[in-house]
Amino acid sequence: MKNRLKEIMWGTVSSLVSAIIISIFFALWSDHQGYNLTGTWSATKHIKETSLKRDKELVVGYYIFLTEFQQRMIMNAEKRYETLDGQKTVYSVKDRTRLKCKGEKVFNFFSANHIIFNCIEKGLLRDTITIFDLTVKSENKLVGTFTSSAADEKGMMYLEKL
Repeated sequence: MKNRLKEIMWGTVSSLVSAIIISIFFALWSDHQGYNLTGTWSATKHIKETSLKRDKELVVGYYIFLTEFQQRMIMNAEKRYETLDGQKTVYSVKDRTRLKCKGEKVFNFFSANHIIFNCIEKGLLRDTITIFDLTVKSENKLVGTFTSSAADEKGMMYLEKL
């Protein structure tokens, strides 16, 4: 009788502890899955590596429209300006190149969530492909890296929600 009572008690306690742990896990998971990232964003692309030496340290500014559909993301952007050696070139509406991107959220429970975008930029001379790997820092901030077929560019990308 005493052993049976111990078994019941341990079974009840272990079930209760398991239920609490699972509840905490799901509560954290639902909070961690993300923010509403849909909206307009300002972005800067900082080129750190490129086959064109003149473009190293070039900063490119974009105006972005981001739309979120659960894990899928769509981004449309236009290049607004470039800054190199302290000189800023602002593009007129007719000279702005446009990017169309498709992306996917990658949820991580124990680290920051990522968004991977595959983009095509309609350049003045040719189309280029860029991949962004962005970390979700907050509902208003994304930070990450990029790799582009335009002059083999690589660097950092910073986005802030407007």
